[in-house]
Formats: sequence, structure tokens, C-alpha cells
Amino acid sequence: MATNNNNLLASIDIGTKNTRVLFAMLEDDNTIQIEGYGKSISKGVREGRIVNINEVTASIEDAINQAQKRSGYTIMTLNSSISDLHLTINNRKGERVLQDEFVSQKDIDFAVNSAAIPVPTNKQIINTIVTRYSIANQDINQFEKVQNPLNMQARVLEVKTHNISVSTSAINLIIEGVRRSNKAEVKDFFIESMACSEAILTDDLKERGVVIINIGAGVTSYTIFIDGELINSGIVAIGGNNITEDICEAFGLEFDVADELKMSYGKVESSISESDKLIPVNVKIQGKLNTQYLSSKDLYEVISGSCKSILEELKFNIFENNSIKSNRIKSGVVLTGGSSELFELEGFSRKIFHLPVKKGLINRNIVKGDEKIITNSEFSTSIGLLLCKRDEGGLEPIEASIKREKFGSKMKDLFKKF
Repeated sequence: MATNNNNLLASIDIGTKNTRVLFAMLEDDNTIQIEGYGKSISKGVREGRIVNINEVTASIEDAINQAQKRSGYTIMTLNSSISDLHLTINNRKGERVLQDEFVSQKDIDFAVNSAAIPVPTNKQIINTIVTRYSIANQDINQFEKVQNPLNMQARVLEVKTHNISVSTSAINLIIEGVRRSNKAEVKDFFIESMACSEAILTDDLKERGVVIINIGAGVTSYTIFIDGELINSGIVAIGGNNITEDICEAFGLEFDVADELKMSYGKVESSISESDKLIPVNVKIQGKLNTQYLSSKDLYEVISGSCKSILEELKFNIFENNSIKSNRIKSGVVLTGGSSELFELEGFSRKIFHLPVKKGLINRNIVKGDEKIITNSEFSTSIGLLLCKRDEGGLEPIEASIKREKFGSKMKDLFKKF
């Protein structure tokens, strides 16, 4: 049935391997109840980026149709993830010297706008997130951090913003694929790790310092919080497919066969006492299906080496590139995403990061619904995207404006507050 119910939320996560759609209802207590889901194999996507609009349209249509059939609703707008390797992050400050002694919404908007950054014509800002409000009174050089400055007495208001811009073509291709598949519109875009943080991270974890890492098939995204503030985000062109490719190379297997082997028997490391086992693998030789056997320990060794390379690259990007000291990440690292499901990955990751590492779990206080969705890490982005647009809290925009153009959208700054 069609509905214009403002409490109906929807999300789409177009990944390298799968496309996932969720429908949910926003309850009176600001929790969400998942009503339907859809999952299809992603076609026309490489490293999180659409490379064939016709193929991806079919994948989107399949996933949306499944969600509509299961929920009984027809959706017209969705939030979408975006995995653009050309993503640009800028942390900026804005300021407003008050004309009146109390902070108004106009003052807040002015301060946020003053932190705006110019972007080239081939890029668009998808999120301008306010990470900190500070006010100064008698001493205009002495600022005090506040959660919400509205109606507070101050002489100067300062804001810190986290600005995320991505390529215009990446935005337009997602919008066009969704429009072609279902005549629906994309409302807002978020990178995967940022969406996941809404569904998984608590305020306490953010205050103590935490890194959330979403490991997908083709790309991995991360977001860093310290002292409750969003410090940085990023996307790296590595993921579960790198492990699959290493299995292909090591054993001379086709990609699909190697991927099934990884999913069925994948383990990052084995114990010394664990005995070697023979794993059956069906391979085609001269058009005929034959069964061969691989050593389980040989497979674990390949997976371990591949995971080590991935995690070390992530460690460099997260800590070295951002000059982040590990002693500021007291809550450690949280892993999520479909490729984080490898057995023993958390323990193996602790040895690389030298930090506490745990699997990200959906916050059951705010999300209800099908257990097989809530407990499956590959849906954490889709769930987070639903939470990004609730009526209160989270990533709700202070101001949002979208101007649609012939082939896509020209998005103005979206002002949001964690």
C-alpha cells in the first residue's frame, strides 16, 4: 500500500557485493521498528562506485521490491550510503559576535555558514556536521564548550564543523539509479561508518574516544570520535574482496569459488593445537565439475596474511595520517560491516591496533525488528541510515535544502548535530 506517513523511514546501501534496503516505522518514543527488508546482488558496482547504471538499477529495483512486499508499504524517499574514494574532509571553525546577549537560531546559522568552504564544480558537500559549540562571555578569548547554545547568554559563539564533500557524479549516479528503479528520491547521503555510528556507538564510547570501522567488500570506511567530538572520517579502497583475491591467487580458484570458501570456512588464525583438515572445493576442469581438497591451515594462513595487510593499512590511515595517538582512543576500535564477520577477526585486530577491539552491536534500546537483520553486521549501515533522519537527535539536520537538477541533485549544506 502507498503511504505518505511521515513516520515511515527507508534506507538504501548500495555496496560492492550486495544492495540492501530497509523500511522502518518511527515510534512515538523515538525508537524505530524495522518493517521490511530487501537484499540483492549488486551488479554494475566496483569498489563501492556505480560503473553501469542499467545493471545497478536492476539491483536497486529488486531490493526495493522485496522490502515493499515484506512491509506492505511503497516508499517515495530514502537515505543512501555513499562510498566515494574521492571523498574530501575539512574541519573548520565559524564564529558569530552577538548583537544581543542571548544566542538565537539566527546566530547559530550565521556561525555555521561562516564555516562553509568553497568546493570545486565537480564536488558537492553532503554533510556539514557541527561537532562542537562553544561560547565566550566577559573574556572573548576564553571559550566554554556547550551542548546547545540556543538562548544561552554569550558575547561570542564559536562552532566547529566537519565538512564532507564527494564527487557530483557519484551522487548523481545513485539518484538516477533509484529514480529509474522505483521513481523514488534520495533525501540525504552519509558515508557508511558515520551511519553505523548512529546505530552502534553510545555517547560514553564517543566521550572516551573510539574508532568505528565499517569493512565492506570493496571499500572500508572509518570515523573517529574523541572527547565526544567527531574528529575525522575516511574511505579506503580495501575490503573483503582483497581477501578473496588472495585466496584466488594462492589456490588458482575462480572468484566466486574463493568467496564461498572464505564465507564458509574463513578464519583469521587457528590455534596451535588445532588439527589440519581437508576442505572440499568444487572446481570446473575442462567444463566438468571436480572436487579438490585444500588444507584448512593453508587457507587460514592466506586469510591471516591478507587481513594483516588490510588492518595495517587501516592503522596507518587512521592513526598516522590523522596524527591520532592511541592513548586517546580509550574505548578502542569497533568493527562492523559484512566483511567483519570473519571468525577470530577481533582478536587478530587487537594485535595490530594494540587497542581493545570488539564487534559492533546494534543498540537494542533504539532499534526493534527482525533478529536476522539486527544481528547481521552487513545491515548495520542500512539501520544507521534510518536513524540519521529521526525527528530528534542523531544526525537530524538543523537546515536542509535539496535542489533537483536534470540528471541528479545539487545539494546545499546540510547542517547536522551529533
